[in-house]
Amino acid sequence: MRHMRHMRHPRTQRRLLLRQRPLFEAIPRANRRGAALLVVLAVLLLVSAAAVAVAHSAAIEVARRNADRDQALADDLADSAIAPVRAWLDESSSVAALPPDATTPVFLILDESITGLGADGSSSPANHEEGRSPHIVVSAWDQLAMVPWTLASEGRRIESLVPDDVIETIAAIEAQRDLPLGLDLIPAPADGARSIFPTPRNPRTPRNPRDPRNPGDPRNPAHGTATSSNTERSLPGVGELISTHAAPVGKDGASDRAALRLNVNTTPRSLLESAAASAQVSLPDALWTSRGKGKPHRQAIPGGASAELGGTVAFVSSSDCWSFRIDAFVGSARSSWWVVMRRGERGWEIAQRIPIVTEPLE
Repeated sequence: MRHMRHMRHPRTQRRLLLRQRPLFEAIPRANRRGAALLVVLAVLLLVSAAAVAVAHSAAIEVARRNADRDQALADDLADSAIAPVRAWLDESSSVAALPPDATTPVFLILDESITGLGADGSSSPANHEEGRSPHIVVSAWDQLAMVPWTLASEGRRIESLVPDDVIETIAAIEAQRDLPLGLDLIPAPADGARSIFPTPRNPRTPRNPRDPRNPGDPRNPAHGTATSSNTERSLPGVGELISTHAAPVGKDGASDRAALRLNVNTTPRSLLESAAASAQVSLPDALWTSRGKGKPHRQAIPGGASAELGGTVAFVSSSDCWSFRIDAFVGSARSSWWVVMRRGERGWEIAQRIPIVTEPLE
């Protein structure tokens, strides 16, 4: 009983309550606010981290969707380029002529920004400030202004105009080839090596490979003009040195018997003069005069037999086989194709169409 009376004493009860108080209540009153702030800060850090993670995931998803949208639009633009390619072949290819000092048979036939089309494919104006304006570039190379693949694979060089590395590559492929000819047979080049597909160049302006719409870009001469490459530049691509589809197929399926056919209005002078010397043919001065004025030479130039080439050399004034590089840009997306067009009985037909996937995106 005495113990019970002791427990009921006010001082004893106060001591017991102090012993049973929560830890937070045991903290001095002056420090309670700081502890509360620490708890709130910890909660805020957790919530902020979760919010940042959600925002980051959302940003990645938006960027992915934008990239997919840009790539789809770039693919559509590349597909639509076939129409102007056919128009150029019908209207301009027969009168195409290059200056005598041109070193590659290339014509820039289309270099346009799609100002009436937004980057999202809508009809709203494109946003040029953000660099997302859809842009398309199309260049043409005359395959009747190059050395044919078949001659290069046999090692029959015309005064060594075809580089040794190209000859070796083609000879290695031809030794085990069981597929139709095409640049897609060539393995991807190593860093710094010669590219497979050529790119248009213009020596009048410095190159800016990061922005195809920059005024200093090599793809900016006037629509339909020829480009030459007499300044210092990278190695020419295989596609501007070797023709893969130049030999026409007749009605009976037999190829033309000429070992070499050259368009006198687009072939680089060094190759044309070497072929003429091999066939013991003299080229008229009027040819170079016409080409110097940007006009095709129409007078027939007779061909001749070439013991070195194992056949005849034929000279023509227009080409029936052209290859095109199509580059469509939307934002950071790019769609690039190599298309070979050959004229047949039904007009211009696609002989080959392959994607350009061996080049890094710029």
